[in-house]
Amino acid sequence: QSQIATQFGILIQDNRAESKRTEENHLASKKKPLTSLIGARGIAILLLICNVAHEDHLPDIYKELANGSKAQQLAILQFTVDEMKRRCAEPDIQLIVNASLLQLVKNLTFELPDIN
Repeated sequence: QSQIATQFGILIQDNRAESKRTEENHLASKKKPLTSLIGARGIAILLLICNVAHEDHLPDIYKELANGSKAQQLAILQFTVDEMKRRCAEPDIQLIVNASLLQLVKNLTFELPDIN
C-alpha cells in the first residue's frame, strides 16, 4: 500500500509540474515582444539610453507597456511616475499621465538628438 501511495504521490507531482509548464507556456505565448510597442529602432535607442546590451535588461516598465491595453498603459505609466516620485521623496510634484504623455514615451520623443 505504501508503494501505491508513493507512486500516486509521484503522479500527482508530475501532473502539477506539467500543468505549471503548460500554464507558463500559455502565458509566454500571449506576451507581445517589445518591438510591437516601439519597433526595432526604438529598442536600439533604449539600449543606448539605458546602457544595457540586451532587451531583457531594460526596465520592466517597457515589457509591461508592450503587453498592456491603452488604458492599462496609462495606469502602468502613472504607477511608475508615482513610484519614482516616492523614491525621490518628492510627493508634492504633481504629474498626471495622459494619452499625449504616453504617446511621447511610446514614440521615444524624449530622445536627445545626440547622447554624447
